Amino acid sequence: MYFDGNVTVDDPQVRYFNGSDLNIMSINANNDTKVSNGFFAIISLVPIKANYIEECQVQTNDDGTIAISDIDYENGYKPLSTCSYNFSIPIGHEAILSVFPHFLEAGVDKLTVSKGNKSFDLKNNGYFKIQKEFNGSIFKFVADGNTQQAGFSAVYSTFDFFTIEPTANLQNTSWLAIYVNENLTHNFTNYAPDQILPYPRNTNITVVFHSGQSSSPFFIGPPNWSIETKAISLSKTKIQLNSTSPTFAIYLDNVKADEAFTVCSPNDDILELFVTKEKNMNVLDLYDSDDFNNFVDT
Repeated sequence: MYFDGNVTVDDPQVRYFNGSDLNIMSINANNDTKVSNGFFAIISLVPIKANYIEECQVQTNDDGTIAISDIDYENGYKPLSTCSYNFSIPIGHEAILSVFPHFLEAGVDKLTVSKGNKSFDLKNNGYFKIQKEFNGSIFKFVADGNTQQAGFSAVYSTFDFFTIEPTANLQNTSWLAIYVNENLTHNFTNYAPDQILPYPRNTNITVVFHSGQSSSPFFIGPPNWSIETKAISLSKTKIQLNSTSPTFAIYLDNVKADEAFTVCSPNDDILELFVTKEKNMNVLDLYDSDDFNNFVDT
């Protein structure tokens, strides 16, 4: 193994070797006197530890997400530290890995997600989507013994649905339209009511905004719109009504966040929805389907 003049401090290359002895030679293959003399290399001991989490903190949050971190703003992570975690993606789900913050020795200490012969470096802060084909992949952190930074924090979550939360405060000549699988479901021309709308992960959402010229020289507040989105794992319960159990009742205050109930009638009979008294229904959505694609009202 040799390092030639193309390997510089500004262009680091990292190589790993098994064993206890390593010989390094510098060779000028062309005897070109114009090539600058010398090279720079750092050699560090890196232990090989598989499925090792002791050097990171791993915890399950109340919302079911997995938090993995070695952050230490005062002392930095330990030299020669390493940890790994196996990602499991349930059937019908995908996953998101968010890494914030990301303070590692650039080019040397690494975060990777790998499966088989495929490996991806996580070089910066960001959100990384992990598709179902990468079920069983390994999230790994490896540090050498040279320089330690503050570390990283990552949150891993699986989802089968996502939500959109539109808001709008528009002039009456502007409009904001939302299409679900090419079908128009919402068309806001003034205000958007408070809504958090769930859709299956493979739903195609199209947003169209048209800005028109105001018919009045005065407008209270700046016109604006926004759509927030969030990946969720939705808990679903299906109730099949029949002659023995013709009704289903639920206390709305007991409905948890990201929980859905699908009530089906026998032989496609008509269903009647009855609310016993007025409730604040801002965060409860009604769909006339079991796939969340036929929105009725909030």
